[in-house]
Amino acid sequence: MRDIKFRYRLRLISDDWGLYKGGDIGTFYMTLNCDKNGISRFGIDERWEIISCEEYTGLKDKNGKEIYEGDTLMGWVETDEGFLKGDFPVFWNEKTGSWQLDNSYYSNRASSIHLWEGLSKHNLEITGNIHDNPPLTNN
Repeated sequence: MRDIKFRYRLRLISDDWGLYKGGDIGTFYMTLNCDKNGISRFGIDERWEIISCEEYTGLKDKNGKEIYEGDTLMGWVETDEGFLKGDFPVFWNEKTGSWQLDNSYYSNRASSIHLWEGLSKHNLEITGNIHDNPPLTNN
């Protein structure tokens, strides 16, 4: 069974201790640990604004780095325009119920492959995410 993990990007709204400056953005990783009733408890208090929340896919890139929703993977991948080297965003496809790599020419999810398939056929590595480089996706 895979770990259920999330990556949060949070913006600080206020800091009672003076450790941070208002507006600072931080990235935090959280693993959900359930109690005997299957209930998970973790909290983000009102001092933080959630900018994004991405789920861990359960897969790792060629360097062993955990892949999260919204990460971009670089390598040669078969696209709707032939083989292309580029950065391909990871997203959850509701229709297939699986993690996918957006390998469409315009990054509009018109064409995609299963993430596990891309990792098994191609030497892919994480190069960033859609929040660090927003032009990589139109969604």
